Amino acid sequence: MEKDMIQNIAEGEFAIVFAHPEALLNTVSGKDLLSKRHFIDLVNGVVIDECQIVKEW
Repeated sequence: MEKDMIQNIAEGEFAIVFAHPEALLNTVSGKDLLSKRHFIDLVNGVVIDECQIVKEW
Protein backbone atom coordinates (compact mmCIF):
# COMPACT_ATOMS: atom_id res chain seq x y z
CA MET A 1 0.00 0.00 0.00
CA GLU A 2 1.08 3.53 -0.66
CA LYS A 3 2.47 5.42 2.36
CA ASP A 4 0.05 8.37 2.11
CA MET A 5 -2.94 6.05 1.82
CA ILE A 6 -1.82 4.02 4.83
CA GLN A 7 -1.45 7.23 6.84
CA ASN A 8 -4.92 8.42 5.78
CA ILE A 9 -6.47 5.09 6.76
CA ALA A 10 -4.56 5.01 10.05
CA GLU A 11 -5.82 8.50 10.90
CA GLY A 12 -9.42 7.40 10.40
CA GLU A 13 -10.12 9.26 7.18
CA PHE A 14 -12.10 6.31 5.82
CA ALA A 15 -14.92 4.38 7.48
CA ILE A 16 -14.67 1.40 5.11
CA VAL A 17 -11.46 -0.08 3.74
CA PHE A 18 -11.38 -2.31 0.64
CA ALA A 19 -8.25 -4.44 0.31
CA HIS A 20 -6.89 -7.78 -0.76
CA PRO A 21 -5.78 -9.99 2.12
CA GLU A 22 -2.10 -9.87 1.20
CA ALA A 23 -2.06 -6.07 1.67
CA LEU A 24 -3.31 -6.27 5.24
CA LEU A 25 -2.18 -9.63 6.53
CA ASN A 26 1.12 -10.36 4.79
CA THR A 27 2.90 -7.02 5.10
CA VAL A 28 4.44 -5.22 8.04
CA SER A 29 2.62 -1.99 7.14
CA GLY A 30 -0.72 -3.81 6.87
CA LYS A 31 -0.34 -5.55 10.22
CA ASP A 32 0.78 -2.27 11.80
CA LEU A 33 -2.25 -0.50 10.35
CA LEU A 34 -4.64 -3.06 11.87
CA SER A 35 -3.25 -2.30 15.34
CA LYS A 36 -3.49 1.52 15.11
CA ARG A 37 -5.92 3.02 17.63
CA HIS A 38 -7.60 5.32 15.07
CA PHE A 39 -8.08 2.38 12.72
CA ILE A 40 -9.65 0.27 15.46
CA ASP A 41 -11.88 3.11 16.68
CA LEU A 42 -12.93 4.72 13.38
CA VAL A 43 -12.98 2.10 10.64
CA ASN A 44 -16.40 0.46 10.55
CA GLY A 45 -15.60 -2.26 8.09
CA VAL A 46 -12.89 -3.98 6.11
CA VAL A 47 -13.90 -5.61 2.83
CA ILE A 48 -11.53 -8.31 1.65
CA ASP A 49 -11.41 -8.81 -2.11
CA GLU A 50 -11.13 -12.46 -3.03
CA CYS A 51 -13.34 -12.41 -6.13
CA GLN A 52 -10.85 -14.48 -8.13
CA ILE A 53 -11.92 -17.54 -6.13
CA VAL A 54 -15.56 -17.26 -7.30
CA LYS A 55 -16.06 -20.07 -9.81
CA GLU A 56 -19.42 -18.90 -11.13
CA TRP A 57 -21.29 -15.56 -11.01
